[in-house]
Amino acid sequence: MGYHRSLGSIQKERWLFKQVTKQDTKLIRVDLVFKNAFDSAGYFSLWKILEGFGVPDVSLLSSMSEHSI
Repeated sequence: MGYHRSLGSIQKERWLFKQVTKQDTKLIRVDLVFKNAFDSAGYFSLWKILEGFGVPDVSLLSSMSEHSI
């Protein structure tokens, strides 16, 4: 099915982009489709990689994936 943006999320993305531009900083966006995220890597490996990159709330992502399958 894929990711569908609502009008609210588009407005939030535009606002966030403006804030990042004003502050002259980086913005990293990651869209995970849990249905296909683990075709080539196991769950444990993915969580460790995300933690290694300093992604906040990896435990929350882990919990969400467990409840989506």
